[in-house]
Amino acid sequence: MIKQFNAYKPKCFDDLVFSNPIVKAKLKGYTEGKKQKSILLWGEPGTGKSVTAKIVANDMIKHEDTLFESQPLVINGYSWSEQTRSKIENVWSYSNVVVIDEVDEIKGKQALLTDLIDQYENIGTFIFTTNKKPTYLLARLVDRCDTIKVDALDTENAFRVVRKILDENKIKRTDDSIKFMIDKLSIKSLSWLQVGILVDDILARS
Repeated sequence: MIKQFNAYKPKCFDDLVFSNPIVKAKLKGYTEGKKQKSILLWGEPGTGKSVTAKIVANDMIKHEDTLFESQPLVINGYSWSEQTRSKIENVWSYSNVVVIDEVDEIKGKQALLTDLIDQYENIGTFIFTTNKKPTYLLARLVDRCDTIKVDALDTENAFRVVRKILDENKIKRTDDSIKFMIDKLSIKSLSWLQVGILVDDILARS
């Protein structure tokens, strides 16, 4: 349904929008190479955690002193296997970031992840995402992370995102008409999916 919007999802750090400005300020320290602690991004589904994790990971790699043309290792918790540990242990020769989406799905291996964080803390960083509250995860794992909640977009920031996409595509809509469409949803906050459906609807009518 949101085929058109997928092309306009955030692609760089400047594109990221958060309802809480502290989130971006915290993450900026990592993208600038000033922080190295592992990160846990948590919140409701559809708040942009996975996109954020990958963007932050790519920016962190830019500060890596290496001759390799590297990319972060991205793993989904659903796909954890016996080979995953080897991938993590071998990644540090070409990258300094591992992204693990849906870390809560790795139910029996979170202690192992904790050990891997300790083993490689001076070499690289892990970025985890989860739709669960941190209390659902192994406490030792959470304690080793900078825990950051990513909320859905409030209506003001949802408007900013929609306005920016429409301007980039030279689609003319007044601010009032965009705000009216958002208000018509009768909700206080929007997931990226809901923003996408709204943008897609506007683009389809243009």
